[in-house]
Amino acid sequence: MSQNTPQLIQFLETKFPSPQLFQTHISFVVVGNEKTFKVKKPMNFGFLNFETPELRKEFCLEELRLNSKMADSLYNKVWAVKESEGSFELHDDLDAADNVDYVLEMNSFKQEELFSNLFKEGKLTDAHFTELAQTLADFHANKADCTDEILSYGAFENVQQIAKDNLDLSALFIGKSISQDDYNTLEKESLEGLEELKSVIAARVENKKTKECHGDLHLNNICVYQGKVTPFDCIEFNKDFRFIDTMYDVSFLYMDLVYNNAQDLATHFLNKYLEFSNDFEGLKLFPMYCSMRAIIRAKVTSLLLNDENISQEVKDEAQKTAAAYYQLGLDFLKKKEVTL
Repeated sequence: MSQNTPQLIQFLETKFPSPQLFQTHISFVVVGNEKTFKVKKPMNFGFLNFETPELRKEFCLEELRLNSKMADSLYNKVWAVKESEGSFELHDDLDAADNVDYVLEMNSFKQEELFSNLFKEGKLTDAHFTELAQTLADFHANKADCTDEILSYGAFENVQQIAKDNLDLSALFIGKSISQDDYNTLEKESLEGLEELKSVIAARVENKKTKECHGDLHLNNICVYQGKVTPFDCIEFNKDFRFIDTMYDVSFLYMDLVYNNAQDLATHFLNKYLEFSNDFEGLKLFPMYCSMRAIIRAKVTSLLLNDENISQEVKDEAQKTAAAYYQLGLDFLKKKEVTL
């Protein structure tokens, strides 16, 4: 953690009468009634690097650029932070030599309007997912960039490498969150299934279906803001995670809904997306992509099992969650098709 970070968070909290502080593994989020400030933690995880002020400026600006495509009503601007006599000042000169950090300003939304919270309250409806499907299909068709560099990420070898990386890390959790037999099945079905889809993946690149997508579309990254369904918090820090097939983008939320026993909502969302996008060809890849999304969730959750700072109670819950995601990943591979 940067020496300035705790003091900066305290300074930002003084900007609001009754602030709330939320924390993820990569950000601090200070929420007021009308505005929200987001500060990136000065960390380097390999796949993500926010260590220096210049890197944090770069990715604050990227976050603003990317999210303005579907959530322009939420994202406002990036502030530079200057330190003076033990205090801080927000200003507009992002290139000043003495800037010590950068802050992303957003408009605040009510926590109860997050899709994840609406779902818990039983308030998500088909209408929400119809609107979301239309927004996402429009984004993919008209707003998501598609350059030669982006298309190169959709090559079969890159997709195959994602699957292999998932398997390599998952092997560490054999006997914990996945059995040896299930792992063997997962390895065989994943790699052989991808080989069978090699020509389909190549055709998707040829048809320009690899684009600069959202990359992290799940229930906790969608809200209702000013009466409009609004996806937010795109992946800004890693091109591998957002330069993806549009169906891989869609598969995350579909998988998330199925995991949460909401097959009806998942089916409605997918059907509406297909109606608006007319991308029925992408269905050939969809079970594989849903499986890969589930395996990623499983392996990330499994990482908690090796954390010495995590209580046994939390580890037990993580083990159950990861095992359920691994099972879901296997289920998608066995079905080879999705419910429409």
